[in-house]
Amino acid sequence: MSLHWTVYLARDGGERRHRTKTRDISPGGFYCVLNQFVQLGEQLECDIVVPVHSLRNPEEAIYLRCRVQAVRVEKMPTGADFGVACRIEDYRVVRGPGDGT
Repeated sequence: MSLHWTVYLARDGGERRHRTKTRDISPGGFYCVLNQFVQLGEQLECDIVVPVHSLRNPEEAIYLRCRVQAVRVEKMPTGADFGVACRIEDYRVVRGPGDGT
């Protein structure tokens, strides 16, 4: 499905999070573009921002904290970016990006 949801990716449990958007997403994973290389098979942690579409608060969202694995990495033809397909291995709902709960 072609949904463009915001994703915050972190490598090796690091605190630096890279913001990107999904190009495609399914129950099993997503595809996004990053401005840095990711190793095939690399484990990443991410927060996927899922809009709630509330009439009272149009900005409301839930966050899915996911453990993902890079299953495809490809150099994009238009510069220094990389397309990364990630398989979702585990997830839980959290209050916001970087939330430890």
